[in-house]
Amino acid sequence: MANNIPIGSPVRTRAIINRYFVKAKKNLGQNFLVDQAAILGIVESADIQPGDQVIEIGPGIGSLTEQLLLAGAKVFAYEVDDSLPEILHNELPKKIGDAPLDERFKLILKDVLKANFEEMKITGDFDINKIKECKGNECKFSLWIFTF
Repeated sequence: MANNIPIGSPVRTRAIINRYFVKAKKNLGQNFLVDQAAILGIVESADIQPGDQVIEIGPGIGSLTEQLLLAGAKVFAYEVDDSLPEILHNELPKKIGDAPLDERFKLILKDVLKANFEEMKITGDFDINKIKECKGNECKFSLWIFTF
């Protein structure tokens, strides 16, 4: 059964933290975003449209990720904390609209600063060329979202 309470709500965040015995790792600068109005404000100000492709750095437990997906984005999420993929797998919705989660979400367990975007293996409908525009050594992505 799907959970209708957003991951970013204080009640659900607390439940997830307790269920998985999660503690914010200050050495990674982690905090858990629990203000649903702020999360929705980020999605709205980014003007996320269905089909937009987003790189999210530090998805944590998925508070912002969930809302990006619900807004129609395809999300590449870079995470360095290897204790969080299980939470993301279990807590993010299994389907977004008619599409299974794995068609709209790709988790990359790697430091984004060490990522080589030219060597990324893209599957499904993800197209790295639609995410970035490169001129020389400079690349601009349509949207970078950093969560801490």
